[in-house]
Amino acid sequence: MRTVGDDLDVELWFPTRPAQRFSLWIYPFPCASKVYVIVYFSILYLRYQAGKVTDEMLSLPKSPLIAIGLLEALAAASGMAAGAILSGAAIPVLSQSFLVWQLVLSYIFLGRRYRFNQLFGCFLVAVGVIITVASGSGTGSLMEAGIFWSILMIISFLLQAADTVLKETIFLDAAQRLKGGTVDLFVINSYGSAYQAAFICILLPFLSNLWGIPFGQLLNYLKDGAACFLNVGAMSNRCNGAPLLPVLFVIVNMGFVASAQDLFSCGILSCFHTFRYWLASNVV
Repeated sequence: MRTVGDDLDVELWFPTRPAQRFSLWIYPFPCASKVYVIVYFSILYLRYQAGKVTDEMLSLPKSPLIAIGLLEALAAASGMAAGAILSGAAIPVLSQSFLVWQLVLSYIFLGRRYRFNQLFGCFLVAVGVIITVASGSGTGSLMEAGIFWSILMIISFLLQAADTVLKETIFLDAAQRLKGGTVDLFVINSYGSAYQAAFICILLPFLSNLWGIPFGQLLNYLKDGAACFLNVGAMSNRCNGAPLLPVLFVIVNMGFVASAQDLFSCGILSCFHTFRYWLASNVV
């Protein structure tokens, strides 16, 4: 049965697509991660002062959150590198692999069991992605962009799926440690974003080459990215829509992440409808 959370999750997902394409075009480097850290920890502090976040929640083991940060950093880096090369029509097709990866990983690590029609639907999705990647050689096709970038985008969705499964294990573990309680979403979001930003900084030498940016020019690139984000200086005539669209992406994406994790805290099966509508929305 559909829930309000399902509908909110899907409705928040739609506006992130054009805004994300805008952010990929301007910033192969995910500089917005610093914004996430500031905003998330500000909200976490307010919720702590209000008593909604407890010391027990903050004392939960940090190693799973470090793993989340690493997965999110690698997923963002690989996804943005591939997204800058692939055509806009290719990304929604390849994103279908997220559903397949998540069901596979949840089956292995969470012991989830799915009905035949669910597994058959994922099989059809996987076949469709494979056929799309392997066929076509015209302008804007995946083969024209190169098989490497298609595989890299699929790996990005694998990392995202692993991230969501890991988050669900955190919710399950927290329910035991907190004696039936639930860890606040912003505890996971805040620390996950902080570790993600840290790993991005550590991986900069490798990531800059992946994005086609010489490491010696990275500082100037970041300065240009900041000017483009604020739509000031010499970059103002090259960044139409800034800063409104990047800020819109950050706001809506944060709402989407929060609503999605609220569903994850109830288990993947309870939010299967979300991914079904997500799947349908990408095919249309």
